[in-house]
Amino acid sequence: MSITSRFYRRVEEALPSFYKNHIRQSMIFAGIEMNYKEWTGFFFLYSLATGLTALIVIFLFTQLEWYYLTAAVLGIFLIFQLISELLLSLTKRGRTLFIEKILPDVLSLLASNVKSGMTIDQALLLANRDEFGKFKSDLVNASKETLAGKNLGEALVEISNGIDSKLFRKTVNLIVEGINGGGELSSLLENIAQDIRDMDVLRKEIRASVLMYTLILFIASGFGAPLLFGVSLYEVQTLSELTALVPDVDVPTSVTFLNFQPGAVNIEFLRTIIVIGLIINAVFGALMYGVLETGSAKDGVKMIPLLLVLSVAVFFLSNYFIGTLFTGVTSI
Repeated sequence: MSITSRFYRRVEEALPSFYKNHIRQSMIFAGIEMNYKEWTGFFFLYSLATGLTALIVIFLFTQLEWYYLTAAVLGIFLIFQLISELLLSLTKRGRTLFIEKILPDVLSLLASNVKSGMTIDQALLLANRDEFGKFKSDLVNASKETLAGKNLGEALVEISNGIDSKLFRKTVNLIVEGINGGGELSSLLENIAQDIRDMDVLRKEIRASVLMYTLILFIASGFGAPLLFGVSLYEVQTLSELTALVPDVDVPTSVTFLNFQPGAVNIEFLRTIIVIGLIINAVFGALMYGVLETGSAKDGVKMIPLLLVLSVAVFFLSNYFIGTLFTGVTSI
């Protein structure tokens, strides 16, 4: 074991138990074979070192108060912790979707092997195809444990405990109940595989029915909102410049709505607020896209970078081109 690995393990030992257990379970669901102690210690130290580096840079080149510096360090630390969580979550979700996709084929293959006269442990051993990816190693392990005398139901339940899929768990429970009930295993496997295929067809039909809503959501988040913000910011800029040209006029105190204050609007502050609003809008728009597309907000996380870049780019481009197109208005 290297010195860095030992160091990461020492750091991991000092962290809270709930945090370590969460990372460990997420890595099991994601199928990551790296030692969870080293993963946890590495990302915690990396996040902390990045936050401290940002603290030094901000302290040397700015004159912010201590509470702003503390907020910046905590923010950067949490961002990198969020990146670690997103990596695990996306990997876990990808593995779950892949297994649910190939599950009907696995069950059909097992049913064919059992129908040909093989025992269930032999059927599991011969079902390890390359197209099943890493899932074939789970099948091999289950068949080896069954050959060693372990109960088939226990071996399948152990596989399901390492996969974050309700569909797979329900399938395993049906198989175990069928075996315990003395049913014909080949017919049971074929019926479950067909039910999963029918469910997948129904899911695709539902996805097609809400396609228009997902397109509207994408257009509104990526184009509509930034375009409106760009036009609104240009109007505020134009009004601010025009009111600056208005001479000072004594207005009665009773007519307060005519009391213009040139330069009262801070354009840069308003632009910052708009960008923050677009970021929030893109994040929640992407999550909602995932809910409409697959029923899970996690599947929309991969859309966040695209919507972020698209919405911010559309905002600045629309504001620039509108300002260029109507540049003669403020020069009158």
